[in-house]
Amino acid sequence: MSIKEPNEFLAGESGKQRTRLIFITLGYIIIGASISSYLGIGWITAAILTFSTIGAYLVFGIVKKDKLLLHILVFAIVAGFTELLADYWLIHGIQRLVYIDAGPFVASSPLYMPFAWAFVLTQLGYLGWMLSYRWNLWKAMIAGGIVGGVLIPYYEFLAKNANWWYYRLPEKQFFNTPYLIILGEAFIIAILPFVFRKLEKLKPIHSVILGLFVGLWIWSSYFLAYLITG
Repeated sequence: MSIKEPNEFLAGESGKQRTRLIFITLGYIIIGASISSYLGIGWITAAILTFSTIGAYLVFGIVKKDKLLLHILVFAIVAGFTELLADYWLIHGIQRLVYIDAGPFVASSPLYMPFAWAFVLTQLGYLGWMLSYRWNLWKAMIAGGIVGGVLIPYYEFLAKNANWWYYRLPEKQFFNTPYLIILGEAFIIAILPFVFRKLEKLKPIHSVILGLFVGLWIWSSYFLAYLITG
């Protein structure tokens, strides 16, 4: 089943409601992560923020029959689980990433982590997708890379103080985050406007394929950043 034209998704009432939801949950995550960083409670706050956000998207998509959001959610969750390969490499391959008392695990990562990646990809991908219609695709990809390189390291800083995870820091680091993570996450977010342009037109099964692609792109981005930064 194909999705409607993109302008209908942005301009219609359902599109406006979806956009409000994305911005509200983005603010919710930033505020919640900031409070968690101050309190330092541990993994349970990450799980609450993650699953409540994903739950909000799922409920909205079902109640509003929002096919685009459901497509995005399938894509993002598949990408999140595929990203576990990147986590494994960061933990065991180059031994940079450490999870702190992180509750239930799947592979080498906390159970909440694939879903945390899902909301990050959903929120930042959606913002980049919107910009691609306000500007153009290439400008939106560049802007997405800049946002990813700035905002996600802030999340990384909060995560350490929240007792979610931290990095064994090399000399090349900024704000408690290695350069390879900052550059890698800029590469990751930069590609999302292009991917979302595909999601708006393709069938549900393609959401799975794109999710696998982006999950592998996450590992490739970190690897490339590691080669560049050392």
